[in-house]
Amino acid sequence: GRSNLPDNLKQLFRGIAMISPDRELIAQVMLYSQGFKTAEQLSSKIVPLFKLCKEQLSDQSHYDFGLRALKSVLVSAGNLKRANLLKNSNNNNNNNNNNNEGSPSSTNVIPTDPNDKEGILDYEKDILLRSICENIIPKLVAEDIPLFCSLLSDVFPGASPSEIEGEVIKQTIVQI
Repeated sequence: GRSNLPDNLKQLFRGIAMISPDRELIAQVMLYSQGFKTAEQLSSKIVPLFKLCKEQLSDQSHYDFGLRALKSVLVSAGNLKRANLLKNSNNNNNNNNNNNEGSPSSTNVIPTDPNDKEGILDYEKDILLRSICENIIPKLVAEDIPLFCSLLSDVFPGASPSEIEGEVIKQTIVQI
């Protein structure tokens, strides 16, 4: 039981008002801090995706589409981007040292022209989509995965959920 405060104690406290956080601005700042150049476009897509997921996916106790989950997806996207940059710089160094004819796959090619805004947007969108898929799909129940895929393709036209790269896990399972 709660009980009301006496009037003499009520006078000691001020009333406060709370508002919901601006998720889009928070996502935009997070993406910029993770090194994304197209943070405005990406944040205006990922926040509605989380809102749609919260509204349309089934009500499960382990689902979290709040600010904490959004932050973890954005931090994961930053980690993926840095890992991709490191991998590509290592590939370029190996190619230069060995004079091999190999080149990285087109999905991992980092646009080098700063004026190629469409290429940068596509590259960063692919990284963000991979992060979304790696963080959200494992938590979904089987019935919600097709709905999530359709929400993903609605918010990011032409996008399909990326396969989670689990070659090491698959090899370990086969060995067992």
